[in-house]
Amino acid sequence: MSLRKRSVLVLAPAVALVTVMAGCSNSSGGDSSSGAGPVPTLTGDCAKYQAYAGHSGKKVTMFASIVSPESDSLQKSWAEFSSCTGITIQYEGSNDFESQLPVRVTGGTAPDFAIIPQPGLLQQMVKTGKVAKPTAAVVANEDKYWNKAWKQYGTVNGTFYAAPMSANMKSLVWYSPKMFQQSGYQVPTTWADLMSLSDKIAKAAAPSRGAAASDRAPRPAGRRRTGSRRSCSVSRAATSTTSGSATTSSSARRRSPVR
Repeated sequence: MSLRKRSVLVLAPAVALVTVMAGCSNSSGGDSSSGAGPVPTLTGDCAKYQAYAGHSGKKVTMFASIVSPESDSLQKSWAEFSSCTGITIQYEGSNDFESQLPVRVTGGTAPDFAIIPQPGLLQQMVKTGKVAKPTAAVVANEDKYWNKAWKQYGTVNGTFYAAPMSANMKSLVWYSPKMFQQSGYQVPTTWADLMSLSDKIAKAAAPSRGAAASDRAPRPAGRRRTGSRRSCSVSRAATSTTSGSATTSSSARRRSPVR
């Protein structure tokens, strides 16, 4: 199969968010507003962190579902920040994050920040009253660097709480450009178009043996609608071809502070 003839279309995004809880732990070090000393002036590569100067010795906790080795790069991303400001970011990744975060929040041991992988969990956390709204600077960055559609995923009942962190590909639906051209099919650009074309292809020809076998296989737990049987009818046409294209859904992670 020629990879050069494959193409990618965005379907439905799945989101992860970073949220801030009601209060930072500041478990070590004093408050810079206590008059302990003047705020230092950061220079050189550290100058961009001047807004965070004066908090050396403070600790901020972050909880997420991202574990090693993926979390290794995540922690390296704030190494310069910590070196320049003296603020320690204590990160914890867990496969039990989604069940443990509500327990910690209601139990009074919430992290300062949480990277939430789905809007539903963010809504659940907002209902506890422990999620802090982002600062004006965070909102400005969201509006400047991200498409406005992403902001919806971090918004609950009209209030913005969680900024996007990253995006990645989620799942694929393969199709054959050659077969599409021969049959006069147009590449769908909306979910409705995909469903309509899927039904049209399914009616035009019986599924191949390989496709029929895939119908009998159980759907993986947590599989999204993009992996449904109707979507797969597009991929059936590609199972017997030598070149294909792919339809993907993207995933975004978003950040929002946790009190």
